[in-house]
Amino acid sequence: MMFWTKPSTLMPLANAMANIPEIPPEPLAIDGSNLHALERLVSHSFEQAGHTWKLIHKDKPANHGDLERNISVWEPQPQVLQDGLAALAVKLLQEMERKECAETNLINCDQQLKALIKGSNEQLQQADGQLQELSAELHTIKR
Repeated sequence: MMFWTKPSTLMPLANAMANIPEIPPEPLAIDGSNLHALERLVSHSFEQAGHTWKLIHKDKPANHGDLERNISVWEPQPQVLQDGLAALAVKLLQEMERKECAETNLINCDQQLKALIKGSNEQLQQADGQLQELSAELHTIKR
């Protein structure tokens, strides 16, 4: 996408992007990410700022009299920006909750693993002590 605009028209999107904790590098492995949603809200951000926009197609018209096919203006839909940003906010909250749950689960698993390792080390030390005792008994029996 390529466009020209006044910086103030992108403030709603800039503010929304400021709340995204980490912006993944392009190209994205999956389609439909938060970044794709923001990309599709650009024109609605223009509308929210009181501006209009035009979509210019890459394909050239069949003849010079067919400019309507080349340039189209869609109907303004200012509510789409609000709805889109609200949907992004909900998704961001869900992702943050999912991340928090994953971190909590990771901490719990780490604690369980440490407890298992500690128990295993104690068992190994006991087994090592028993082996040393048996080795000493075998040595005594051999004499």
